[in-house]
Amino acid sequence: MKKLIILLLILSVSIGCNSSKETSNKNKTETVMLSGKYTVATMSNKDVASKAMTLTFDTETNGVSGKATCNSFFGSYSQTGNELNFSGLGSTKMYCDDMSHEIDLFDALKKTTSFVINDTEVSLLNNDEALLTLIKQ
Repeated sequence: MKKLIILLLILSVSIGCNSSKETSNKNKTETVMLSGKYTVATMSNKDVASKAMTLTFDTETNGVSGKATCNSFFGSYSQTGNELNFSGLGSTKMYCDDMSHEIDLFDALKKTTSFVINDTEVSLLNNDEALLTLIKQ
């Protein structure tokens, strides 16, 4: 009987230790650094993939660059965990007939405060509002 009680005690302690390890691992979040080239797939939940807009993140310089519908652009970004902010954005100044998507892209970048990654997609957010969805190239 004593052996049975000792065995049950050992099992319960062992199970308790394993469950706390699982909880501890679930609470850890892995920080992913944005890097490389992305295509803008959606803007304000509207499909804009055919516009061929891109963003490129350079982790060595914290620089961002890309192509909007008409102009190339450049600037800086800062990332802390899943917080993301763009600054010093500038662009070439060519005129095109329809500049609306370009203006909306620059506005979305200025409003971005964070991001989430789902598989191959990156969503740029302002609080919980999805501004842009990017696809890694």
